[in-house]
Amino acid sequence: SAMGLKRLKDLGNYMDFKRKRKKLDVRFKDVSIRNFDGKSDEDYALENFKIEVDLNKYRSGKKIKQEKFGAEFQHSTTKGTIVGFQASLLINLSNFSLQKLEIYPITKAKKEIWNEMVLSVLGTKQGNKKSVIADGGFFAYDNYTRSARQRIVPIINPRSGLEEKVEEKLEEASVNIEWFDSQNSKDLKTLLEEFEEIVGEAVEKSLNYDDFKLERSKIEHIFKIAKEIFGMKDLHTYSKKTALWRAFAAVYVSTLFYQFLERNEINPHRAMGLLSHNKDAW
Repeated sequence: SAMGLKRLKDLGNYMDFKRKRKKLDVRFKDVSIRNFDGKSDEDYALENFKIEVDLNKYRSGKKIKQEKFGAEFQHSTTKGTIVGFQASLLINLSNFSLQKLEIYPITKAKKEIWNEMVLSVLGTKQGNKKSVIADGGFFAYDNYTRSARQRIVPIINPRSGLEEKVEEKLEEASVNIEWFDSQNSKDLKTLLEEFEEIVGEAVEKSLNYDDFKLERSKIEHIFKIAKEIFGMKDLHTYSKKTALWRAFAAVYVSTLFYQFLERNEINPHRAMGLLSHNKDAW
């Protein structure tokens, strides 16, 4: 049996059996409420971006000597080596609202960022499913299986062999049916079917990642608004704490502004062209 029991010999053996059975019941109840019916059109995007700082602000190096220098040397695809912070942004594409913004060291593992930015914020046991679009830097098989268990559909720019290997990981991650009583087999079957459905949906959408270019372009508009209009460019600070609140304020106001543009059907490029000369908000 699942608990390794062939027969009950005495009271102690029975109490041990009863304790193990309760643990299994709790485990099943915890899992069974997670992934049953519930649909949603909530789409999110997770983006990494760089907050560049102005090296010429503190020529004396006083801030560095006082160990208040939190910025790091980083590589920019357009500028080469820069000094700044690596930030991660989670945004709700359904209404362009800011969900979370955090600054991480460049050595921070992408799996850890995914866990803190996506699973901890959007993961649910019995709520609506949510989709999260992310670039290939977040590609990891664990991100598919862990997300599926928490009703999240990860849409990540794929690498070769995606479908076959994710399906293989799915089989390895499947819950062992022998752990549960036969009376729960119907619920467990439904649970596993939806788990596979979420992973299958994630694989299919990831393989068609280019279909989400329009959604991702809207994120780029928000970044440009934050930099060109609300001052999130060449910040005069090297402190992580100060950079975070300034970036948060700039991105937050930018999301509100973009919502205004969308609601009034105003071209974002035209709006940025008219307002960017007032970009130094700080």
